[in-house]
Amino acid sequence: MTQAPLPDFKCPFCKSAIQRVNVEKHLLNQHRDTHTIHKYQACQICGELVVKNKLTPHIRKMHGLQPGKGKR
Repeated sequence: MTQAPLPDFKCPFCKSAIQRVNVEKHLLNQHRDTHTIHKYQACQICGELVVKNKLTPHIRKMHGLQPGKGKR
C-alpha cells in the first residue's frame, strides 16, 4: 500500500513551500549559512522542524510513540 504524499511545508527561513520529505535537504542546500538550522531537526514522522533536544518529547506527545520502540 502506498502512502499519499505529505502536504507541503513552509520553510521558516524563506517561506518557500517544500515537500516535508525534502525539508532537511532544502535547509542544507538553501540555508547552510544560517547558523540556526543546526539547532533544528525534521521529525521523521511529520516533517515538522523541531529543536533537536525537543525531538523525543515531540514524537511522544504528537505521535504517541517512543522513539526507537514503536507505539507505547
